[in-house]
Amino acid sequence: MNPDVENMNVENMNVENMNVENMNVITKGINKQTKFNVVDCQSAYNVILGRPWIHEMKAIPSTYHQKIKFPSPWGIQEIASENKVARECYKITMKTKSQDI
Repeated sequence: MNPDVENMNVENMNVENMNVENMNVITKGINKQTKFNVVDCQSAYNVILGRPWIHEMKAIPSTYHQKIKFPSPWGIQEIASENKVARECYKITMKTKSQDI
């Protein structure tokens, strides 16, 4: 068993990591290598960028505003959520989960 691969809790489900991948994440022109835990489960999210990425980017997240801001050579950059798209993804995920029960 790979020591980086462990069980984790995703959306209140205990799932086993299938793999750990290091991939480049390019955000508003800034390229950072980030570790991803690959899991096989239904989720409203495609990817979750956690504390290591936030720290590496020197970012300030705001859950209230659904935005994240970070410094770049071109000034302060901002990523904002797309609330309508996020709600639709969440509805589809919840509908699929209820059909599985």
